[in-house]
Amino acid sequence: MSNKLTLIHTHYDEPDLLKKQSERWNLFPTPIHVLIVDDASQKYPAYDILKDVSLKEGVRLSLYRVKEDIGFNSHGARNLAAQVAETDWLFFTDIDHFIGINALTHIVEKMDLDEYTTYYFKWRVLRNHPIQECESVNQYITHKDRFWEAGGYNESWLRIHVGDREFINKLRKITNYQALNMTLHDHR
Repeated sequence: MSNKLTLIHTHYDEPDLLKKQSERWNLFPTPIHVLIVDDASQKYPAYDILKDVSLKEGVRLSLYRVKEDIGFNSHGARNLAAQVAETDWLFFTDIDHFIGINALTHIVEKMDLDEYTTYYFKWRVLRNHPIQECESVNQYITHKDRFWEAGGYNESWLRIHVGDREFINKLRKITNYQALNMTLHDHR
């Protein structure tokens, strides 16, 4: 079993988190395609952060940049990523969420992904004590066809986070919504 997926991050002026993510890509023992959509970063464009990063064989990086900074356009950035991704499976995760090294290998090499299931993650907030765990809205794996069947993200929800739940609710109506027994860690 081998699931070809694209790991998708949106980026906006988060140099430290993007640098940490790029260091982790080299730790994945399985080949991975990483797609970054820079949402018109003004101070720290993704290209400037990644231009000198050395990636091991098996890590393929694609970088796209939105030209106009219209303010919190993550919905448009995610739609762009889904449009240009070359794989059937899309793994969306925010730049501040990190998946375990072995968890990604398990997803790619051992899981039998179902085209009509959206897989979501639990995430663990490390900065709080006791550690809190809950469902993560923007961290999920879905088939590209189901993403577009749900209509993609509503790009009219600029500058607010409400559109994320709207899109996830649409996905829930057309796919099985299954929790993965894996945790993402929030490093913000």
